[in-house]
Amino acid sequence: MGNLQGIQINKIDGNLDRATGTDDSVVLLVGSVPKGTAQITHGKAIKFIQTKDAEELKINESYDANQKTLAHYHISEVFRLAPNATVYFLPVAENSSISNVTTQVITAVKEHSEIKGIGYFGFTENLTQVAELVDNLQISLVDELKKEGILIDFVLLEGGNATGIENFNSYPNLREKNAPNVSVIIGQDAHIAELDSKYARHGAIGSALGMLCIRQVSENIGSVDILNKPENKKGKNLYSLTEVGLKRFITASLSTEQKIAELTNEQIQSLNKKGYIFIGPYVGAVGMFFSNSATCYTQSSDYAYIENNRVWNKAARLIRETLAPFLKGKVKKDVETGYIKSTTITHWKQVVYKGCIERMVADNDISGGEIHISEKQNPTEDHPLKIYATIVADGIVHSFDVDLSLTNKI
Repeated sequence: MGNLQGIQINKIDGNLDRATGTDDSVVLLVGSVPKGTAQITHGKAIKFIQTKDAEELKINESYDANQKTLAHYHISEVFRLAPNATVYFLPVAENSSISNVTTQVITAVKEHSEIKGIGYFGFTENLTQVAELVDNLQISLVDELKKEGILIDFVLLEGGNATGIENFNSYPNLREKNAPNVSVIIGQDAHIAELDSKYARHGAIGSALGMLCIRQVSENIGSVDILNKPENKKGKNLYSLTEVGLKRFITASLSTEQKIAELTNEQIQSLNKKGYIFIGPYVGAVGMFFSNSATCYTQSSDYAYIENNRVWNKAARLIRETLAPFLKGKVKKDVETGYIKSTTITHWKQVVYKGCIERMVADNDISGGEIHISEKQNPTEDHPLKIYATIVADGIVHSFDVDLSLTNKI
């Protein structure tokens, strides 16, 4: 799809000072599944706004059980956790590899450009193979779509089993990769994994998509509580993965077949430092939660976490939409300097500020920001008008360190 050249948004890194049901909740779920009795066509995306939509196409619990897949499970998890989400389900051939379906995924996203995130399940790769392909997936999928003006907030992959890996110390370090929009999920619901040997290596992709869709773009997928709960959860203090009545996430394990309860603190810290997303409990909070929102990118980057990518992408979309009406428009000049008139600069700054920063502050997505446009510009076809936009991203509290002491008096 070719577009006329207009607005280019450049991604600036290094400003966050890190040490070494809305349009935001539209996702693509890509599953390597057999057709079986389901009314699906491999390579053709289907839109769902509720689990019932999938069940009407015979993607139900029986389909999962008979075909040894988890299509219905992942779809139902998205809507269980984010009832107002929109899911495009893209079934692809059984026993596919992730790299071999990139063209089909790109086609689906181009046809449904409102998609913000992508999750893969049921593919053949193990943990080592997944780690080896993330850089290429960033280039061939995320960066390729960006050339078409389509920004993907996140791509979630199942980690799979740890075939050929001796211990936790040998797990690939995802923080050494160059894939800032790709994340690897190795957490799973232990109950689901135990239902069938075919499910043992699955990652909780549907649950992760649901937990991202229910959150604002600035929230961490592992936050113990969220800003906007579904109607049936309002009034509760926490928003966990656990739902006892449905036997969901009573306990958690890893796709590499270890129970989270059996891991040492050192092993958990190792997985976290290497950029894996898994599931576990917090002392003092009832239920199971995602560990973090790490991407396959250096921890020192501004884009080391999913929420930062979502914030940047949302800001970029809003700025682009705000400036689009001004493309190929006339520009009044100061007759004495030959540069753009100051009144025009002021107007553009106000328009972009209102269209992006003011809106995102009102949506509780960011803390603030500013727009700067130099008056000493003379835009031509070869010299675009330069605008500097700075967003103050919200911080995330990853832990607390409390000094507690006893005393005789205050």
